[in-house]
Amino acid sequence: MPETSGIHEIINPGGTGSSFSPAYSKLPTKPSIRKSRLKIGEIVPGKILEVHKPDIAIVSLPEGNFSAVLHSNLRSDDYLYFKVIETEPNLLLKIHSVPVKFEGKEISNSDIIRILDIPSNNFFIELISSLKKIRKNILRDEIIVINQFFANLPNEFKDYTKLNIAFNLILFLLDNKIQLSHTNYFAFSNVFYLNKLANSLEIIYKYVKKTNDDVFKELNDIFEKIKNPEKSIKDLFDVFLYENSQRSQLKFYDAIARILDRIGSDAEFSSLIEPLKVVMRFIEILHIFNLINYKNKNNLLLILPYFRNDKFYLARINVQRNNKYKIETAELRIETKKFDKIDFKIQKMDEFFEILIKNNTLKFQQIIKEFINTLASSLESKELKLGLVKIVSSFEIESSDEEKKDQTTQAISVVI
Repeated sequence: MPETSGIHEIINPGGTGSSFSPAYSKLPTKPSIRKSRLKIGEIVPGKILEVHKPDIAIVSLPEGNFSAVLHSNLRSDDYLYFKVIETEPNLLLKIHSVPVKFEGKEISNSDIIRILDIPSNNFFIELISSLKKIRKNILRDEIIVINQFFANLPNEFKDYTKLNIAFNLILFLLDNKIQLSHTNYFAFSNVFYLNKLANSLEIIYKYVKKTNDDVFKELNDIFEKIKNPEKSIKDLFDVFLYENSQRSQLKFYDAIARILDRIGSDAEFSSLIEPLKVVMRFIEILHIFNLINYKNKNNLLLILPYFRNDKFYLARINVQRNNKYKIETAELRIETKKFDKIDFKIQKMDEFFEILIKNNTLKFQQIIKEFINTLASSLESKELKLGLVKIVSSFEIESSDEEKKDQTTQAISVVI
């Protein structure tokens, strides 16, 4: 049996901590099997055909079937992706990811956890649920990164009753290529957790309500308009905006800035200074949050204040952007002696390229990988991205899950 010991990872699920099997697989190359053409770093799909106890399995890869040493949680018919770690002297694969759906059916959270060989507890079940909403493939390394980052957060920022909010915040940082640091997590947490903002508004409102100081007159007028939205419903949308339109009568950010400038560090207002700063920081970070989402063509966020029973509440409104991508399409045909005709359909959407290929020749399917990997590298050098690449039976548009089930497709692996 090939040696797989000595490679370990640590999973600290929400702080409990446990070590587990490395999720690597060595595939012995036998003399009767031709030399593998896989490349180091390549991501390849694989299906478990048979499992022989304790940890031997027959795996179907794009190049054929191989005997593999795998962790014992895998079962027949499991479908997943591997990353090539070594090719010589033996083929060494690392478990990379699991698709959210396979053959039109959703893979359950418990099966994803089992296949990826991660602890089965509430933390990881919640994490998988959050990932499935925005991912087509669940990456094992991403789960480890998220888990380790959460485990190292100070305890006051670990709200186990709202894990989904914490995961959404971490994924926002990852997806927007913002450094995954405590500083950035704390800064953007104000947008995801609104408790601190609501409490600060309540303190400011109660203070302003009971004082006759002219310093707070402008702020008091703003609160009165918020309390009577039927008279100024449009103004509510401007309360937490960094820059207000000239038509708006609410200048919340500017009013707070002027108050802080006037009261300075006066001990008389010590209980009010920090809540005012919390609101200012929130408006600033919300502005940055929406700038990032606007640049990346994601939904924008509006926060609307409202009163009920003389108490402040906050409503979150996600504004979905109507993104109409300019789609450029080209269809090509190549006549060859060895592979018959080969049809390509290439679509460019924004900076992404999609490629559909019509040719069912097995030898062509093996050779085309070299072309795809070269194309991916070439596009990346020009700051473009290769998206979907599939071998299909026709170029008809897939419009439903049922149609997808009937259409024969094959994933092409890409070196990353």
